[in-house]
Amino acid sequence: MPEEGLSREDIERHIESRLEMEKQPENKPEFLSDSEKQEKVKIQEEIKKVNFQQIDEEEVEKEAESLKIKPLPGKIDRLFELAKDKGIFFALKIAESTGDGYLIDVFHDLLVKDSFFKKFVK
Repeated sequence: MPEEGLSREDIERHIESRLEMEKQPENKPEFLSDSEKQEKVKIQEEIKKVNFQQIDEEEVEKEAESLKIKPLPGKIDRLFELAKDKGIFFALKIAESTGDGYLIDVFHDLLVKDSFFKKFVK
């Protein structure tokens, strides 16, 4: 798992919580707080500024393809492993390379939720 305190169960609990929120009626509570939403926007803006030239595109495509066959919790788990091993921007690039908008959104949300992203930013 990526870091101490961030277990597979934590990730699965957050995924389940987010999925439950989506099933609620229109007056549903939000998965992210207002401050987490603002943090997510800032992170997305920073991601756009990062130059990914140093990332091996072949490795990115290979990882992205391997993610496509996994269930959502497995995909998220692997992205957190990659964030720990190769950096958060590498994991984000792979998520984006899958072309799965839902996966990208869930991964972004989970990075922001409870400030998980701070565990990967050095």
